[in-house]
Amino acid sequence: MSKDETMPVWKQRLAVALPVAAVLAILLGAVGLSLRDGNPALADSRSEKAKDQGQQPMSSELKQLASRAAELVDRRDDVFGGSWYDPDARQIVVAASCDEGRAEAAKAFGDDPRVVVVDATYSRAELMTEARQLVNQSKALAKTATTISISNRGDEIQIEIDRPLTEAERAAVDRQAKRMNVEVDLQVVKGVDNTLL
Repeated sequence: MSKDETMPVWKQRLAVALPVAAVLAILLGAVGLSLRDGNPALADSRSEKAKDQGQQPMSSELKQLASRAAELVDRRDDVFGGSWYDPDARQIVVAASCDEGRAEAAKAFGDDPRVVVVDATYSRAELMTEARQLVNQSKALAKTATTISISNRGDEIQIEIDRPLTEAERAAVDRQAKRMNVEVDLQVVKGVDNTLL
């Protein structure tokens, strides 16, 4: 009998998961990735990309504004769709789904020209409800979805699935999304062990 056969399954999975988690933590930390939903991710690598494309990198003041906007969206996901940095305009964009959101943004940022408020169709909370409903109503997604999230702009449902959908399954998802008036981005992520989540 081998060592793996005597070790409980949860310990076998943990033995694999811990080294993988450690490597991911090192790699993500090296590029400055933020795993908080709605936070401007990859700020350092975006600066490098901006330099490569001839754009000015994001200043520390803009990074602070972006962080404040992300925190506001996280705290009031019932009135905001998302927030992001527009490198062309060099502005932080906050998407408000209602008048209350616009008022909250005005209170938080005043008339700062580096922050612009735009209209959002859904708040993050509403879009997440739509996302869950989409997954629950789709037989294919109910079986394959591993992660559901909302884009930083608050305009798209992002769903990670553990296998590609057939053409018929994808068509059914697209029809349902169209009926719900939502955009859906499906990404196949192989090797995800849902038992560890």
